[in-house]
Amino acid sequence: MIQHTLSSPSINQSTQATLDFKLGQRLQATVTNIDLEKNTLTLALNNKKISVSIHNETAASQQKAASLRSGQSLNLIVNKTAPQLEFKLSDSKQPLKNSPSFILNPSKITLPPVLSANIIKPIAQTEHKTLLAQLPLHQRISASVVQNNTSTLQLKLLTPQAIHLSFKPLSLPKHITQISLQVIKTGEQPQFKILPALSPETLQQQALKMLLPQQMHSPMFFNQLIQQLPMLAESEQVSDTLKRLAQKLLDSLPSKQQMGKATQLKQSFEQSGLFLEKKLSQSTSQPPFNLDHDLKLKLKYFVQALKQELHRKQEKTPEKTAEYQALKDLQSKSEGALAKLILNQLKSLPPEESNKQIWIVDLPFLDKKQTQSVQIQIKEETHKNAQQEEQKVWSATLSITPPNLKTLHCKISFFDGKVHTRFSSDSADTTQIIQQNLGYLAEHLTEAGLTTGHLIANQAITATASLQPTEKQTPLFSSKV
Repeated sequence: MIQHTLSSPSINQSTQATLDFKLGQRLQATVTNIDLEKNTLTLALNNKKISVSIHNETAASQQKAASLRSGQSLNLIVNKTAPQLEFKLSDSKQPLKNSPSFILNPSKITLPPVLSANIIKPIAQTEHKTLLAQLPLHQRISASVVQNNTSTLQLKLLTPQAIHLSFKPLSLPKHITQISLQVIKTGEQPQFKILPALSPETLQQQALKMLLPQQMHSPMFFNQLIQQLPMLAESEQVSDTLKRLAQKLLDSLPSKQQMGKATQLKQSFEQSGLFLEKKLSQSTSQPPFNLDHDLKLKLKYFVQALKQELHRKQEKTPEKTAEYQALKDLQSKSEGALAKLILNQLKSLPPEESNKQIWIVDLPFLDKKQTQSVQIQIKEETHKNAQQEEQKVWSATLSITPPNLKTLHCKISFFDGKVHTRFSSDSADTTQIIQQNLGYLAEHLTEAGLTTGHLIANQAITATASLQPTEKQTPLFSSKV
């Protein structure tokens, strides 16, 4: 699905009822404005104007969207109510096949002014006092609406250790499931201000601005943790929680030999943290996801425990001991590794103007008591075969720095029933070593039952260079492989 996002108009109290639709509800709307270049549409609906984005899943739906005209009357049916409100063109019985979708993005909705100015404070409780006291002034926090009725407003603060808080009831619109809060008073009983929702683009820009200077390759953190683990284990001043979380992180690292096996590689990819939020959103599924081994979650817990440890030490004695400085350094590196992971998640978001999916992940592993990592980029594309039929195909690019060699990129593709491999490196020496061992690789691929295609090693070719098939071959991985 090609998604074109746009800002929706501010919603006031009079338009809230307009947006309270039910699944399958039929509506009459009029096109008041259309911009096909931006794939945006303004509809007059129930005497209110709302902006929607046009989503085209097929060429046929794109043609139907192109035929829309200002002033045209549309018969719509509510196709989805969550997570985004979606309308479809309909006839008298059901939504039209191959028709465009009209989607209102709740994350773009601005809260009513009366709500955006609200100052809220949690009902007195003692469960989360320590965590609440550590919230910095002016910090912006995302929160999920757990309960919203006339008796109470319950929010789940999406901090590393989720905090559930109860507030006095507010008249939040029913479609609002997430809000943004800003800390305006710190302490064990903080106060928050409800902020207007930011667009995904703004959120992403803010995240990049904050995370780019912080990011650090995970081996730097893990190697530091390996060095300091004996100190943590022996210290009576370090909490058992921090010791346990540190050991849990190191125990999760597979060896280089294990990473050479398909089962371990798949497991490491699934537990890399790249899909944590997706798993959390599907936590009610059966069977539930096991999040105990998720790298991002473990890093979050470790970072939070480090903050608590440093806060406790600073309260106990202002003097910066050697142990304090070591923990502070470990905090910087752990936050850097977490920032790098989150940046990979942001890079893995599909562009709104494209239907191509890409996953970028760094997988740390142990090699002779030192941590290394391999970066894997898996790319999904839509290509046309010889019959001009669209199909999803895949490629995988690995980036690694072996001992005594420079960084090496390897792109593996499958088309025409053959495995094609391209190596690239900025180093002439590294490239030459790879060239000398291509025959060895071909033998092992054949032994594994695979048919080899191109085996190439070039210098100064970027990791994203595409391997184009000759003639009319289907590129990249087949979905059947």
